[in-house]
Amino acid sequence: TQPDDSGKPLGKAEFIEQGDQICAAVPQEYNENVEALEKEAKKTKQPKPSEAEKNLKAAVPPLYVAVEAFEELTPPKGEEEKTTAIVAALESAAKGVEEKPKSELSGTKSPFAEFQKLTFEYGFKGCNHL
Repeated sequence: TQPDDSGKPLGKAEFIEQGDQICAAVPQEYNENVEALEKEAKKTKQPKPSEAEKNLKAAVPPLYVAVEAFEELTPPKGEEEKTTAIVAALESAAKGVEEKPKSELSGTKSPFAEFQKLTFEYGFKGCNHL
């Protein structure tokens, strides 16, 4: 299903379903970006991209796409504060990876820790594994 950008508030289940779809696209895009980076390196006979380079060039762009997609969803009535916090945590994670591209992408010290905690508490099935 396409994200609902009609401006009508979504039900909580719909918001979670659409949010999980947004999150599912991030690792797919990351993998495609890594593949492109590695092909380019091979073609130009450069060393394989470092973890930091992969994080910056492959992980960060799809995170900002996800932030924008979340911002287009109209949150369920009365849930605006929680959903705003979730989007802010995702944006903060993207910025965290940009600032420290060598940081761990999982675990309690990960830039994603807050996003994972908030999405888990909200009831997401996929976003809390991002």
